[in-house]
Amino acid sequence: MSEVDRATPSAPHIAGPLPSPANGIAIRLVTYLPVLIGPMAYLAPMGLTPLLALLALAVIAGSWHGARFVERGTGRSFMRAGLVVWPLLIIGLLSATWSISPAVSLGKTGQLAGLIVMGALLVPAIAVTLPIDRTRLLSATMIGFLVAAILVLADLVFGGGLSAWARPVPEGTLAASYSRGAATHAIFALPLFLGLWRHGRRRLALVSLVAALMPFGLEQASAQLALLVAIMTAVAVFAVPVLRWLLLGAQLAFVLAMPLALPYDYTEHLCPLIESKASIVHRVVIWNFAHERWSERPIAGWGLATTRHVPGGDGYADFMTPCGREIAVLPDGRPNLPQVLPLHTHNAAVQIWLELGIFGALALTWLIVVLSRRGYARARDRASVAAVASLSAAFFVVAVVSFGAWQSWWWAAMMLAAGVTSAALHASGGRPSADAR
Repeated sequence: MSEVDRATPSAPHIAGPLPSPANGIAIRLVTYLPVLIGPMAYLAPMGLTPLLALLALAVIAGSWHGARFVERGTGRSFMRAGLVVWPLLIIGLLSATWSISPAVSLGKTGQLAGLIVMGALLVPAIAVTLPIDRTRLLSATMIGFLVAAILVLADLVFGGGLSAWARPVPEGTLAASYSRGAATHAIFALPLFLGLWRHGRRRLALVSLVAALMPFGLEQASAQLALLVAIMTAVAVFAVPVLRWLLLGAQLAFVLAMPLALPYDYTEHLCPLIESKASIVHRVVIWNFAHERWSERPIAGWGLATTRHVPGGDGYADFMTPCGREIAVLPDGRPNLPQVLPLHTHNAAVQIWLELGIFGALALTWLIVVLSRRGYARARDRASVAAVASLSAAFFVVAVVSFGAWQSWWWAAMMLAAGVTSAALHASGGRPSADAR
């Protein structure tokens, strides 16, 4: 056991039988499997969910001593971690009773429950209960993202020739097809850098920071914005740790004030926005329409995961004609226009207000508060406080401008990032220092 493990009061000595060979193999899997996070995120993001499942099974195997699973601490940590998200799940489950698509709401609730169980197993195990080498875990994760970044750069140079055998030809540009990997990389970047730095792997930390610039070479504005915000947040919170509470307050205000901020009148700036980035206009159209439908069911919403079933959402959003743009016609006769409300709202706060109403918004704020407090409670110095704050900031930016709130791969990415960050926080034992408060 390292000096850090002996100094950390949250990781007491675990009495009982010595680990079996199977326990040892499982612990090694938890340590080294994160090397696959980066390649999976860029090349096969849907694979992040089975990767999370495999790591959760390894946690169970690594913690299991007959009936001693709960006694060893993993079971208790699992139950405590899971309780954070149960309010949101319970509201989602209850929403099936008033949902416009009850089967969809029930199915998604079950899917989210499974993901939360896996995350609630993994994160506390990495943070406290498993005797893993956290420095190697961080190094493996960093190497995985570095290899993925090199492969993506090579694929871009060769016009997609390297990845053609593994995935279908992307519908948009090749760079845009790596958007999920870029977003995942953005949320891992600062915790990985700060964790490796705190563990004494400073050369690897600097290399990880260079590799983290990959999102800037891809067509994923939300990943670029998330990385910029994460860097600025880390610097600000490292300098003035109390600013982490300002970040938390801003996130809560954003969620709770969302219905007051919409609808937004974009007509005055329509044509310049279309010239610069038409997707911004489409997002505003989506948010305005979602607000209109939310106002019809403001208390409980339309039901979990029912965005694609909301009446009127399959209409077309024509914001091109007012600016003199000609609308192309697809081979099947449909206009080449985006839907008013596609599969999701590209904003988790808007989606939760739409689907779960004020009940869901309150559950989301509870989740943000509790997770933030627990993360900061484990932070032992300025660097670890900055790591938690940067992760929170990057999560939030991607969540409110990009993907759907309930996408499985995104939840898996968040769980894996939380696990890696918990390894980063483990580096300095003892009680929080005065400058981290």
